[in-house]
Amino acid sequence: MLLRVLRQVALRTTISTSTVAQGPGMPPPGCRILVINRGGGSRRVSNHGSMLTGIMDQHPECELAVHSGKEPLKSQLELFRKATTIVAPHGAGLSNIYISRPGTGVLEFLVMNGVGLCYMIAAAKLGLRYWALAFPGSSQNGAMTANIREVLDTVKDMVAEALEGNLSQLMV
Repeated sequence: MLLRVLRQVALRTTISTSTVAQGPGMPPPGCRILVINRGGGSRRVSNHGSMLTGIMDQHPECELAVHSGKEPLKSQLELFRKATTIVAPHGAGLSNIYISRPGTGVLEFLVMNGVGLCYMIAAAKLGLRYWALAFPGSSQNGAMTANIREVLDTVKDMVAEALEGNLSQLMV
């Protein structure tokens, strides 16, 4: 219940004043992939550039956005609200999924040990589609090296599922 209230308040105060907001009940057009880049620090993806290039090459039909967490709050919320697929390492940036439309796909990169499943639970409660990958050698405090093939295969499945009719769920 609290997540629904937070979503409604954020939508009313942020998205409703946006010049790029969609009309009521309108899904975002096409496919929008949002990739979170943690930059430096813990749980960053050391091969983020290669992963991003692979996603762009594999999905030219999709609009691609990168979230650094340095954008103004309104811009961050718009990115998450418009996304049909979100790709991100575990971390605070994923807390913005509460603004995502039901049916949005979320791919979370988990470390091998020690990370909770709070975003999996939030995704389930919010009606989001959730996937997770964990990469050998990853840790809570260090960088992780994504298995690019695994990421691309998963994102391909997520985008295909969204484009094959599940985008109608994004009409909330």
